[in-house]
Amino acid sequence: MAKPNSPQLPAKVHNGVAIEGQALIFLCAAPAGDGERRFNFYKDEVKVIDGVELTLWKTGAQLRVAASVHNHTGNFSCGYEEEIGGRWIPSYLSQPINVLVKELPSQPALLLDPPSGQVLDGDTLVLTCVATGPVAQRNFSFYKDGDRQLSMMATKERARFSIPVAKDTFTAGHFTCRYEEKVNDRWIPSPFSQAMMVTTQARSQLLSLVADYVTGGVALLLGLLLAVFLCRRWRARQHSLEGVQEQG
Repeated sequence: MAKPNSPQLPAKVHNGVAIEGQALIFLCAAPAGDGERRFNFYKDEVKVIDGVELTLWKTGAQLRVAASVHNHTGNFSCGYEEEIGGRWIPSYLSQPINVLVKELPSQPALLLDPPSGQVLDGDTLVLTCVATGPVAQRNFSFYKDGDRQLSMMATKERARFSIPVAKDTFTAGHFTCRYEEKVNDRWIPSPFSQAMMVTTQARSQLLSLVADYVTGGVALLLGLLLAVFLCRRWRARQHSLEGVQEQG
């Protein structure tokens, strides 16, 4: 007795890549027929039983994994049995679908130069986005107050964004970065880095502060010198009085 025709197994997985925690959905579609059917799903040719939701209807079935983990990586296929003449005849398995479940890329770190994030008006600000993990093709993006400022491709663990001439209207704000990692022709985004605050300071303000510090320092120095002078005079006077008392 000939086996029933193979079913088809479309999957709602973009380019065969899923991120951990994402749902996996497989639809097993059988050709039209009159006999009763029983559907099964397989991962690496082992029947899938635990941790899934199975929905059945006459010409198909749906397998849903609510939250995928790395262990769900593998080749998925499906098949069905059809009752013919009182016997359950299994079909050939569908063409397998390879699924890679990848963990979310790790959070990058955003480094500033100068590290304080305080930039003089007209100076250069350099931001470096540092990723962790194996070297891969990545697309780095830098953001200021939530708006993307620049994107660049890199095949290493870091990328730099430089603002040659800092201006308050463009430079000051909260900066973050993130990257996308290419896996099987799919770009998987990382979380955003921690936010770093950048402030700018006009050089006139800096000169005023320096002048204030210098003025204060000079006043303090003069005060110390005056105190030393008065102390010496007082000591000399004391010695003089002591000499007079001894002669008397």
